[in-house]
Amino acid sequence: MLLKVMSDDSSTWEALAFLRRCKIEIPGFDFRVRLNENNHPCGLVFTTPNGRLNAIRYGDMLSVDMQHRQHNNYNWPYFAPMISNSEMKIGVICEAIVITEDIETYAWVLKKMSIMEPRFKLENIKLFLVIKESHNLCCRV
Repeated sequence: MLLKVMSDDSSTWEALAFLRRCKIEIPGFDFRVRLNENNHPCGLVFTTPNGRLNAIRYGDMLSVDMQHRQHNNYNWPYFAPMISNSEMKIGVICEAIVITEDIETYAWVLKKMSIMEPRFKLENIKLFLVIKESHNLCCRV
């Protein structure tokens, strides 16, 4: 159902037009859209100038948790990866709305973030995942 809403509802296309304008008008703003096999959008990720700065300023540990569905009307998985350093200073690097909550989606968002901000090096990050069952997992990306 989420895929149908994201691909068929006009608000998704209006949002993409808005993101394109932001990319032109706001220096440092960038976004990526994930398309499924039918070329319908099934996810989007964006970063702001502050997100880029956070990605390079901090950078010891990345926390990923898709438990923010209450922030949107369609109850889609939404998340904003948080990065922190050894002094526990934190910052959001990007935000994403997707239709699935799985490891592949996490990986897609993080890979796109590293493309949008090439100074953000995934190989230098310890990834901290918060899994639905409340089990925490720390691993290298």
